Amino acid sequence: MPVNRKRPGGFAATSRSIRLNSNKPSAGCPRSLPLRELRQPPPRIALPASAPSLPPYFPISSRLGRRLRRCACRPRCICASDDWRTAASQIDLDGILLALKPDHQPKIAEQVMKGGLPLFLEKPLALDNESANRLMQVARMQGFVGVVDHLHLFAPEFQEIVRQGRTRGAVRAITSVSGNCGPYRGSWSACWDWAPHDVAMALAVMDSFPVSVLARVVARRRDEGQIFENIGLTLTFSGGTTANIVTGNAFDGRRREFSVVIDDLTLSYFDDPDNKRSVVIGRGDGAQLVPVETFPPLKAALNEFVARIRQGTGGETDLALGVNVVWIISAAERSMHSGVAVPIEPPV
Repeated sequence: MPVNRKRPGGFAATSRSIRLNSNKPSAGCPRSLPLRELRQPPPRIALPASAPSLPPYFPISSRLGRRLRRCACRPRCICASDDWRTAASQIDLDGILLALKPDHQPKIAEQVMKGGLPLFLEKPLALDNESANRLMQVARMQGFVGVVDHLHLFAPEFQEIVRQGRTRGAVRAITSVSGNCGPYRGSWSACWDWAPHDVAMALAVMDSFPVSVLARVVARRRDEGQIFENIGLTLTFSGGTTANIVTGNAFDGRRREFSVVIDDLTLSYFDDPDNKRSVVIGRGDGAQLVPVETFPPLKAALNEFVARIRQGTGGETDLALGVNVVWIISAAERSMHSGVAVPIEPPV
């Protein structure tokens, strides 16, 4: 790791992070996170204001130049390269953040992992078991430092749910409702788009792999030729505990409610449309709010990524969880087509 020398403002002068081939707005685009700049001699480096501990940020995208020509913020951006390998030969990179579609992510991720750079991966890790397994195999051969962005796992409120759950007894049931009105994805289903969060959260609470999954479409609507769906999933674990999930893009608005039943006690995690998160013990008149120091999940995930880069370790557990999530959702897709529960075994 480079020596952590500081520039004015407290940012590391020698660390670098980049976003590769983003299918999201570039770092300088007005639709992306708010930015602030280091007022230093050229080059001027844009930093996400929501993650002030991040090192300098170099957007790298094959489409970035076209976007910048349309953006009034063009002078605030750096297009280091349209290829991560070229950038890595020119800049002392410490890590790469991928913002890729899940059908494109595995190929690029494998290249970066073989290059030895820490990696921030999107969820889902892949859209098929073979691609996910391949990334795990590469990690075992090459090593892996990084994060898989199952976002809510990094929220302090959800981590409190996990902590409380593991100290209070055996989990009897999990229920989760999540989704929004859209977005529509032409290349992958609402199940692949939304369920990874809920499945990852259930696995984190249970700390085990389900023995079967049953999935079905519970709501569907059509809008201008596009089909929006909510999916009901039931994950059954050994011992009979179930995680009942309803998730998708056919809700009227944003939803995120995750509850864990332990004996006669219910622990609930809420993330409302205003991005205000809370932890509640109990239900109805007996419900009590648990005080937890709040922290935006994305900021927490990015800070964890930076910490792992500096430590030079951490991430294989994230990757294994990501592979497990892919296997479960693949089984859910098969269940939706067959109409019956699909037995599954852990891949890793």
